Amino acid sequence: MKRRILPTGTVICGTAAVEQIGYEFSVRGIRRITAVSDSKLLNKSRSLLSDMEPDPGTDIRIISSDEEPPEDTEGLILMGSAPLPETKRRCPVLRIPLVPDDLSSRLPGTDILVLDRRFFRREGLLDQFLRELYRESLSEESSYPFPLQFPGIFQFSADTELIWGDETLGELGELLSRDKVRAPMLVTDRGIVAAGLLKGLLDSLDPGLDIIVRDNVPPDSDLQLIGSLTEDYRAYRRDGIIAMGGGSVLDTAKGMIINLELGGKNILALEGSNLLSPSPVPVYMIPTTSGTGSEATRVAVIADHNEKRKRLFVSQFLQPRAAILDSSLTISLPPYLTSITGMDAMSHAVEAFTCLGKNPLSDLMAWRALELLSAHLEQAVTFPAQAVHRRGMALASNLAGRAFSNSMVGMVHTIGHAIGGVCGAPHGSCMAVLLPFALEYNGDSITEALGKLLVPLKGIDSYEHTAASARGPAVIRHIRELNRSLHTATGGRHPCSLKEIAVKPSDFKAIAEAALGDASLMYNPRELSYGDIIEILKEAY
Repeated sequence: MKRRILPTGTVICGTAAVEQIGYEFSVRGIRRITAVSDSKLLNKSRSLLSDMEPDPGTDIRIISSDEEPPEDTEGLILMGSAPLPETKRRCPVLRIPLVPDDLSSRLPGTDILVLDRRFFRREGLLDQFLRELYRESLSEESSYPFPLQFPGIFQFSADTELIWGDETLGELGELLSRDKVRAPMLVTDRGIVAAGLLKGLLDSLDPGLDIIVRDNVPPDSDLQLIGSLTEDYRAYRRDGIIAMGGGSVLDTAKGMIINLELGGKNILALEGSNLLSPSPVPVYMIPTTSGTGSEATRVAVIADHNEKRKRLFVSQFLQPRAAILDSSLTISLPPYLTSITGMDAMSHAVEAFTCLGKNPLSDLMAWRALELLSAHLEQAVTFPAQAVHRRGMALASNLAGRAFSNSMVGMVHTIGHAIGGVCGAPHGSCMAVLLPFALEYNGDSITEALGKLLVPLKGIDSYEHTAASARGPAVIRHIRELNRSLHTATGGRHPCSLKEIAVKPSDFKAIAEAALGDASLMYNPRELSYGDIIEILKEAY
């Protein structure tokens, strides 16, 4: 089977969401904006757009839908159900529905959808619309049984075209041809080469392509390597990046995008959130594990080996042009790597659903990811050659990536990043060990959300027959049981404690200090101090 899931762009939803429009155009460097409105709604449109806070020098013009936009228009705002002008189909397009009938469908050609809740007060209206809008992304109608919970305002971005299924690798050639990429750089690691996966990819491509391969990505993406790869990209006049591998390879490609944005300067200048501009470099990602979800995220985690810490970069412009999930690429993945990368995906989904930045769309993605993980993780470890489980794991990882990328994560990643930086422990192993301890620590802060997760993990009957106060502890108990089961299934290689992944008590001080500098800390639902981190490390040891 094979499915193509088109990007859904960016959704901004909340009260007075229109006020965010100025920023969306500004970050894209767009200064000449034309708003198109039905003639009957011109006055309402003018009033609404007066709430925008554009940068100085931005020119906003409002025209009727029967007029042609000016030639110098760089970006369009379509008010209500105004059609997309034929002459401007290549402009970034932002749409603002004004009445419930405008929600009947998301008209094609929309890059940013602004849902101002002042116009949609009927209970359940936006809930129903968003479930339908993201039905294809979830691979089926949402099974989430609770009403969606809306914060004051939120943003959700999914700009990557996804090709998912069996034997999808051959689709890359079509994507390159469509985007007129003729001289890409292919970034990978030596494990991919040794497994024969790189040869399979190259054999599927047009032999006339001018491809250069760099297969020296280490287990942790590295600042220095990113610099040298970027130099090669420029020196050999490349016109696109293909990244094939695990999370380190995919994040290395994202690091190259950051470096190209800076003209080769130190990428740490753009460490943090939302500091990038759109990149003209097309990036295509082919994950060979099912865990990081990096092919779907706005996040890059880059190792700074000099400082022994992980550097975090967040921007919607780090999402690749397209991603290919091919079940055959993970069939050779050993049981141990399947288990720890699967628990990485689980930590993404659980933290996305319980952290402070959660929103209704990240909830839907995380929920479906956990359903798929429950159905396929243990089965993929036990029956690695069965495509149905590899396919399910690939989609679970992708959905969990989309979820946490738009909600962020919490203390599992706060401490896990620090352990990876200080001790070099595999990220997925850190996630597997820390997840139940973090959920216990957050405890009362996440009681309702954590309890709901009993449904995708153990079924609706288990949820309904468990007292509300016992649901959260039941989820934690289930995750511990899952870790023990995976430990057995992998011959003892899947870890259940920090001592199993070469962490020593003498490392605790450095880990706690590094964790306090991790950006994910601010999204954890309960404050976390140096002393708290030390105690958690002791418990997990």
